[in-house]
Amino acid sequence: MNHRLAALSLGLSLTACGGAIATDGASGEPQANPATPTAAAGPWAPSAACTSVGPVVKRIADLGDASPEVLVPNGPELWFTATTRGDASPASLSVGLYRVATAGGTPVIEPSVGRIGAAFAVSGAKLAVVRVTDVAPSSWLESLVVRDRNTGAEISVTVPSKQRLGALRTTPSGLFYATQDPNTVAGSIAYFDGTRAKPVSSLRSPLTFVTDGREVFYVRYATSTANRVLESASLQDGSSPRIVKDFGASVNDGHRVIGVDDNEVFVARTSPIGHGTFNDGDVLAIRRDGSGERVVVTIPGFAGDAIVDPDYVTWTDGISARAIARARLTGGPTERIEAAGYVRPLATDACNLYWATSEPNAIYARSRLP
Repeated sequence: MNHRLAALSLGLSLTACGGAIATDGASGEPQANPATPTAAAGPWAPSAACTSVGPVVKRIADLGDASPEVLVPNGPELWFTATTRGDASPASLSVGLYRVATAGGTPVIEPSVGRIGAAFAVSGAKLAVVRVTDVAPSSWLESLVVRDRNTGAEISVTVPSKQRLGALRTTPSGLFYATQDPNTVAGSIAYFDGTRAKPVSSLRSPLTFVTDGREVFYVRYATSTANRVLESASLQDGSSPRIVKDFGASVNDGHRVIGVDDNEVFVARTSPIGHGTFNDGDVLAIRRDGSGERVVVTIPGFAGDAIVDPDYVTWTDGISARAIARARLTGGPTERIEAAGYVRPLATDACNLYWATSEPNAIYARSRLP
């Protein structure tokens, strides 16, 4: 099986040395699909080559009082958001955007990004952030800002009023993002080509999505039933979205799409018990054409915190939350990596596996392959 993973759960680009193993409401013309993205060039060109930190776990950053939220590798650097609290009030929470050398060092804050949300994407010199503007007490607007870090030039992509921006996904030729109205759960997935935003799909409750630049795969609620469905929207032929898999109407199970390669879409299935606890769950590999599926791995107490790369699925241990486990996509034994604290976000690039912890607030790395 050719596991060239085209999308990762955290919305980043997986970059091999010298080439891409691309990975995790819009304004503009009301067309169904954007023009076919090109694979070789564009505003989201592959980032610089990464360097392995070696097979021994390495603590690459101490974060002090800052609580890590999202990790995004970008060549020789690891970017991340972290939340700090000035006092005991919710209003004192502040999200900062930082970067640190993957070899280790002191984190550096990205200047002049303003107040931002936790979602962001970075690839080479291109940075996309969700900028938050207060308009009244407990009321704000969000916009997608794309910055060229070489020149400082910015493009602001307007989203409909009251919409909230969610996951950002990069491809070599553009940026995909999701929006949702928190009151009506109506939303959309859109593609930004470097100049303007173009709708890909309007849907009810766009829960999660991944893309390889050819298709967008997402989980949503069916319009006529309570069923969750895995759906695909083509970016090439302009056809209507198609249902790949109907998961049924179980109110207990959750489904989150976490990756896609040339042949399969990977979905994390969880079964919550309540109060933050979970039954055993699975990572499913579903054929892109819907013709079949397989269970990659069954995970005890699985909360859905998982990522995929061309070789492995990696997840946070659902029992202790102080360990990471992973298994090959082709099957086999599970490998366990003990952590120094409670594991929060995970990320990977072609060279390394990264994770952050709380208690202590820190970031760690080790080589992805043995």
